[in-house]
Amino acid sequence: MGLGSIDGRAAPNCWARCDLVDLAHQAKITDKQQSVPVMIVLRHADDFTMYKITLRNSPNFHVGVNETDGSRMGCEIMTPRST
Repeated sequence: MGLGSIDGRAAPNCWARCDLVDLAHQAKITDKQQSVPVMIVLRHADDFTMYKITLRNSPNFHVGVNETDGSRMGCEIMTPRST
């Protein structure tokens, strides 16, 4: 584990009984759509460093990168089941 972590399985509303991964899976099997966020999105970032963090259970991509340079060191990515 790193110095910090982000877990993407938080419920979209405090009253919800399922999380974004479950909502996306339910939408897929019923031939519907569900918008799910990318955990970290980097666009036009210079010298970005991701250091010693854990990214866990993103319902979409864990990290999206576009026209960015930088590095990552000591990061751990843990993925949920397939949806």
